[in-house]
Amino acid sequence: MANATDMAGVERCVIVADKGLFSADNVKKLKKGHLSHIILLRRNSPLIPESGDFPGVLMYDGGPVKYWQRTDDVYILEDPVLKSEEEKDYLIRVHDDARSKASFSDRSGDSGKLYLLFDLHEEPERIYGLHKQREYVEYAFNVYKNDLEVDRAYLREDHMFSTYMFLNLLSLYLHSQILNLIEGKYSARDVLLILSRIKMYSFEKKEMMNVVPKKAK
Repeated sequence: MANATDMAGVERCVIVADKGLFSADNVKKLKKGHLSHIILLRRNSPLIPESGDFPGVLMYDGGPVKYWQRTDDVYILEDPVLKSEEEKDYLIRVHDDARSKASFSDRSGDSGKLYLLFDLHEEPERIYGLHKQREYVEYAFNVYKNDLEVDRAYLREDHMFSTYMFLNLLSLYLHSQILNLIEGKYSARDVLLILSRIKMYSFEKKEMMNVVPKKAK
């Protein structure tokens, strides 16, 4: 990653990572490479400080999020929506006898909480915002893999691979533009399916379009 930022000419880079990538060794390597980081910690991590009463609330995407003051480079945040979803999911498992009532009580204090390890001198709003932006990257990879189906490239020449990557980025851009236009009424895959029903027929020097489906107009 340090080599990639040097090649791209990036002066400041923040690595936003999931809990699976945390280790003391990885943090040391990031610091050695002068790379800032925001890493989600596992909820049983020994680095997590005592929370106590929360001192403040920040707003993100129109919703409130509790936060605790920075302690040993860790911010504790609690998303009420995430808390509700996690508790609902766990209670369903209790109902189905997949989990016990006692285990629900033991873990209820962690529901909806995020523990972020970082080395930036920023306010909690900024740290949380950078962490949440990781979802857009994950969504882009999901689009690459499932919608555009371009997660595999069988190319040997560098210039061909560069062209391939450019077309993939262009496709991702068009995908996002389609989503902005349809405003959630359809998925991008639905749009492609609808537009695929529009066909052009060539007869010698003439071209004719079939009847355009109502949804495609």
